[in-house]
Amino acid sequence: MMKSITNASIIALSFLCLISCNSNDDYIGPELTVADPNTFELIAPLQASEDSIDFANGTTYFKTLFNSRASWTLTLKGDESGAIKTFTGTSESIDSTLVTWDGGFDVNGKLKLFSNETVTASLSVFGIKEPYTYKMGIKNPLMPFALVNGFNNQSEQDLFFIAADSQDVNEVKLSNGTGDIFHVNYINNVGTVPEGSSYAQIDGQDLSFTKEYFTGNYGISKSRPFDTKQILTDPTIQLYFNFFLKGGGKTSTTKLEVQLEERYGDKWVKEVNTKFDGWKLISIPYTDFITSFGLDTDPRGKAGVHEANLIQSLSFLVSSVPSRNEVTVALDYPCFTINKPLFEIK
Repeated sequence: MMKSITNASIIALSFLCLISCNSNDDYIGPELTVADPNTFELIAPLQASEDSIDFANGTTYFKTLFNSRASWTLTLKGDESGAIKTFTGTSESIDSTLVTWDGGFDVNGKLKLFSNETVTASLSVFGIKEPYTYKMGIKNPLMPFALVNGFNNQSEQDLFFIAADSQDVNEVKLSNGTGDIFHVNYINNVGTVPEGSSYAQIDGQDLSFTKEYFTGNYGISKSRPFDTKQILTDPTIQLYFNFFLKGGGKTSTTKLEVQLEERYGDKWVKEVNTKFDGWKLISIPYTDFITSFGLDTDPRGKAGVHEANLIQSLSFLVSSVPSRNEVTVALDYPCFTINKPLFEIK
């Protein structure tokens, strides 16, 4: 009996020692420090490096100083756009090493971008009831390099619709005889639209017994490149193509390919997985597109070479795998960005 008590005592003492010997720096997950509401204060006020920032000329940072270490969240919200950017941390101060802002934004269910507006910065400190606030003006926040309109309303842009076995018309619901079924609808549902009021949904059915290029093709062909200022002639600049895609689930038979065509003929293609559920942002570096076929014959173009500054046509090619199945794909907010995706998921 005595031996059992001794063993139990040793185990209990060992457990207590283990707890007491852990330092405050040993924890799992983010550090969380609660401020004492009776003593906590800002020694230096919350403010940005400047009261008004033009992001075309650089970035801005926020700064403040606490009288004790605390966990905090800094939320930047556009007073007109409703766009949001958040930063979190645990420290005794905030400076450029912790909060530097390039005009970017967060995505929480719905895409919102900042505009030329005033922004309210709210600093919430864990343990303090009321946030500390600061207002500033911004210009030229982070925006897409080029936006493809027409995904909220067809009238916004001259998008084309093509069914594989029929003539090019604005909307092909059913072509004559052996043609595939292919049509585009605009779905207006505020609760599920990633951006704006609507998204474009392509529905169709592959009726052909033979393998074909696509069941339907949806996109835009411009008379001049998206890069109107020829910024992308700089080889150090990386171009990304971004769009929101609604997956068809693990059993999806929809094959989706994105095709970009350059001014003098080169065509580049990238297949995109559709076997997932819900909305997902797809961001593809232009250099990841592979050659579909090169048609450059004009000496101003380089056959088989990525020339991002010459892209002027975009197509979403939809087909069925295996063949003779129904296809459906929902798309929203296709755009080009420079040097990084539309937003980065951390």
